[in-house]
Amino acid sequence: MTLRKRKSYCEDILELSGYLEESLEGKTFEDYKTDWRLRFQVERIVANITDQLVQMVNMFPELKAGISKLKDIRGFRNRIVHAYKHVSDKIVWDVANNWMPELFDEVRAILASIGERDD
Repeated sequence: MTLRKRKSYCEDILELSGYLEESLEGKTFEDYKTDWRLRFQVERIVANITDQLVQMVNMFPELKAGISKLKDIRGFRNRIVHAYKHVSDKIVWDVANNWMPELFDEVRAILASIGERDD
């Protein structure tokens, strides 16, 4: 099995960030609460982002320092993956709109620090 590279994880997270931003564009919390398709879409994208992040820092522990809310994101990931029906819409909305943009900036910084070389 070939180990994924740090750069690959970062690029995947940032690709998912575009999907999340597109999904949320022009949407309000009320839209989110009343549109099951939007809720499902946002929850799945956020779950995928958090999965990629957790895999990346497990594989490359030196990257943990670059993720400010790592502990909170791990906890949220576990809740959304394992207790799906019990995750508050307000919490998912807050994570998607407030935590994720900060995370994406941190992942961009990690990617920039990696550059073309990724050993």
